[in-house]
Amino acid sequence: MIKGLEEVICVMGGSEVEDQSRVGNVLRPICSAAPWHLQNQYILSLQSTSWIPVAIRYLDLRELEGQMARGEVDLALMTPQVAPPSLRTRHLFDERYVLIGRRNHPRLRKGMSVKQLVQLDHVVVSLGGGAFETPVDDVLAALGHQRNVVVSAASFMLVPELVAHSDFVALVPERLVRERRRNIERFECPFPVEGFSVAMVWHERSHGHSGLRWIREALVSMISEQQ
Repeated sequence: MIKGLEEVICVMGGSEVEDQSRVGNVLRPICSAAPWHLQNQYILSLQSTSWIPVAIRYLDLRELEGQMARGEVDLALMTPQVAPPSLRTRHLFDERYVLIGRRNHPRLRKGMSVKQLVQLDHVVVSLGGGAFETPVDDVLAALGHQRNVVVSAASFMLVPELVAHSDFVALVPERLVRERRRNIERFECPFPVEGFSVAMVWHERSHGHSGLRWIREALVSMISEQQ
């Protein structure tokens, strides 16, 4: 599994919501974590359903449990394996990786071999900054291959544009490019790559809050509709 996909989406609210019957009492500021490729869907959902502005900052996994206990972070979307065991979790979906390249790439094609793939120029994602190897490279090494990594990006959100305007290729979460077909193409990876699960995580202190409960259910409904 490729870990470290989490970031924080902070909802800087506090103003009274128009329809109190839908979300309960006045919403205090909400902070939640989400993978990069859910940013647009999640932000748009929060804006359209609870009428509050949104800001984004990074998540510190080491501080998450304490932040939730103090009410500084109310909701997280993250891989459940890294969630503190004291927090409540609810599975949302399973994600997988797909191979992407620009449309009409001269060397990328359906059914290509692992040997052919590793000879292409690859983009990888290193949220910690600057790493040119990921768990995918461990899988390739076990198969007797080494890919040619030429770019290390800080976010998956940067990768489709990098790939669309170059001959680079990359493995990305499928949801990131599910609706994008204009200038990139998707392919099945010719070797097995483990995907990951995404769960919703929150603290017991916010479990009974009607507004936060409504937001959790709205998020579940939104993701279910996209399945």
